[in-house]
Amino acid sequence: MGKLQQHLLGLIAFSLVAISIVALWSGSTQPLFAIMLRVGFGLLAIWLAWPQLMRGEWKGSLLVAAILVGLVVLLAARPRYVPVIGGILILAGAIQLGLRYASRMLGRSSGNRTRRE
Repeated sequence: MGKLQQHLLGLIAFSLVAISIVALWSGSTQPLFAIMLRVGFGLLAIWLAWPQLMRGEWKGSLLVAAILVGLVVLLAARPRYVPVIGGILILAGAIQLGLRYASRMLGRSSGNRTRRE
């Protein structure tokens, strides 16, 4: 049943994004299409993470979940903050990758030493 749900979620997400892009491209100024675009992108993110979510590999803490919900509410209320929040997320990702790379390099250098008794 999980694969069917994943395919339906992907189909709905792509449909929402496609319809909203076509409508906004043709010059529609209705907020409904902007909302459809946001919801479609959110569903696409869930669709991409579906296998990990179903296996239970994502074990986020309550703090991380609260921050994510807060960011979603903030972006829904103030869409002009998208570049600021995007920059913060890119910076946080770069720091995470840098720390991961540094820990691997430190792990390799300490693994090369032999223990003398």
